[in-house]
Parts: sequence; C-alpha cells; structure tokens
Amino acid sequence: MKVFVVGATGEVGSQLLKQLAEHELVEKVKVIARRPVELESEKVEVKVVEDFANITVADVADCDAGFSALGTTRAKANPEQYQRIDHDYPVHVASVAKSAGCR
Repeated sequence: MKVFVVGATGEVGSQLLKQLAEHELVEKVKVIARRPVELESEKVEVKVVEDFANITVADVADCDAGFSALGTTRAKANPEQYQRIDHDYPVHVASVAKSAGCR
C-alpha cells in the first residue's frame, strides 16, 4: 500500500508516520509538510510545501490512501487561522485525494 500523510511533523502526525513507516503492508509514505521530518526511512518521501492550500492531485498521485493529522489549538491560532488549519486545509486535501483516486 502507498499512502500520504499531511501534518506529519506534529505530535499526532509524527507518531502516525512512525507507525506507517514500520508497518509491513505499507511500501511507501509520501509526507507533505511545511518542514522536513525527523524520521529517516527508505519508505518515506518528503515534499515540503509552503501552503497546504496548494496541494495538488500530482502531490498525492499513486497513493491508495491518505491521512491528515493537521490541526492546531484555539490558544495557538486566531479564529481565521484556526478555521483554515482545522477545516479548510483538511477539506481541500480530502477533495484532492478523492480526485486522485485515493480511498
């Protein structure tokens, strides 16, 4: 299985990435992140993006499934940022993934 992960540098996402990289059924993990990830694995491919709103079908092509661990807290973001991070980006990523044929 080939999968992608957005939000892999956060607390939840980094644990998810570790488990996916170690899972025997996962052959490739595409990470789409704003900065490099700490985990080194031959299964992991990282694409650094400036804005999750710019993720395209090409970024998630050839993936069987996708995972989003995007999120923030109200204490760390103003209402506009919170809406964008916790709602708009995940909806955009899901739409792109569906267009790319991800389950």
